[in-house]
Amino acid sequence: MRQSKCGQAQNKGMMQRMRQVHKWWLTAILRLLQTPSAERPFRTTVDGTGLNSVIESVNHATEEAMQHIYGLYGMNNLLALKQR
Repeated sequence: MRQSKCGQAQNKGMMQRMRQVHKWWLTAILRLLQTPSAERPFRTTVDGTGLNSVIESVNHATEEAMQHIYGLYGMNNLLALKQR
């Protein structure tokens, strides 16, 4: 079955979008690998929807809450990365 020009354009747009998403993932992974292990964040944002600032705010709040909760139970040591 032959695809319409509209369908072909949609497929082309989808393929371009997929390539862009892969680029975001690769960039995020490389950034993490280049960050010293003791400084790596618990969560990393990989977003292409323009919501980076919102997601970063949520990630920051989650990190603070996690540290606070672990601290209340005296388990801060579980958040520290073991050095070799």
